[in-house]
Amino acid sequence: MPKLDIIHNAVKNALINDGWTITDDTYVIQYRKTTLYTDLGAERPIAAERDGQKLVVEVKSFVGASKIQDLKEALGQYDIYCYLLEETAPDRKLYVAVSAIAYKSFFNQDVIQLILYKHQLPLIVVDTETEDDHTMDKLTEYPKLIKRILTEYIELSNRRPNRDIETFLIVDEPKNQYIWMNLGWQNGERVTGMTVYVRIRDRKFWIEEDWTEDGIATDLVRAGVCQGRYIVGIP
Repeated sequence: MPKLDIIHNAVKNALINDGWTITDDTYVIQYRKTTLYTDLGAERPIAAERDGQKLVVEVKSFVGASKIQDLKEALGQYDIYCYLLEETAPDRKLYVAVSAIAYKSFFNQDVIQLILYKHQLPLIVVDTETEDDHTMDKLTEYPKLIKRILTEYIELSNRRPNRDIETFLIVDEPKNQYIWMNLGWQNGERVTGMTVYVRIRDRKFWIEEDWTEDGIATDLVRAGVCQGRYIVGIP
């Protein structure tokens, strides 16, 4: 199953706040021997005497190196999912959800508006910063969140242990400091190093050291933290 998009939780919360019921998180399209995954299924009663309106939502953050390439991929996915939904769930309408930031910076361009018009691509535009504010009490939840993320990484690392190097988490709760530490010996030499060092200060995550593949910031955003306002990456 593919990873969730970084604005997945914000889109889900926006739908819930708008009165939708999330029926599937993730929505599975099964056509004969082919299985595909979209982000969300949702439904909301329109009126008591009418059938409920049902959606399938594909979430796209448009944060790739080329937004045009992101759009090409989104349009291709949209077409494929539409064809399969027509066969498997014709009562569901497919939408693509994007952030308000992406819409203002990219989708407002004349050429993109032309493509959307020609393709008839239905969009849901979500103010991800507002939704993220609603989903997390920063002062109480941030320490729990970073400890959970780092603990999961360390537990995964320890599944393939190096007998000579110990991997562990250092937590300084009064000062809100969190360190993924490595300590031991390698080829007869002492090894000491931090894989990740994160501080919480002024209600922001200060990422002082990060040697993970995708970046701890990515994990924080996926967990519901707004990257533009609450994460400060230190190069």
